[in-house]
Amino acid sequence: MPQTAVGKSVSSFCRDVKIRGGVAIYVANHVNAVPLSDNLLNLSEELHFEAAGVNVNDLQLISLYRSLDGNFEYFIMKLCRLLDGLDYRKQIVLTGDFNVRFNTLQHQAQELVNLFSCYGFMPIVSQNTRTQVV
Repeated sequence: MPQTAVGKSVSSFCRDVKIRGGVAIYVANHVNAVPLSDNLLNLSEELHFEAAGVNVNDLQLISLYRSLDGNFEYFIMKLCRLLDGLDYRKQIVLTGDFNVRFNTLQHQAQELVNLFSCYGFMPIVSQNTRTQVV
């Protein structure tokens, strides 16, 4: 894993075909972090479901990206598989860019909110993080 004087990449997914995309989790060198299991990280698929995840002590940190060009239903299927495979005895932080408008009644936003709720996740961001319409 790439390492600098102050930090290192612990988990990442880089695109092979499309450019300008992917996800990564970087931590300070003194942090003891290990990637999530290959079973979970191997769910990544370019544009549709891009994931990085680490275990840090009793915390699982996951970062996701869904491209606007990806298939939303396929993303939901992969997300369910990821959520089913997490260790709920640990704290879980799930971050990402899902490319939906959570503060609307948009079908995709409601489906994601309902899915996260079923697994006990509560949203923190309730406003759009950019002004462009997606």
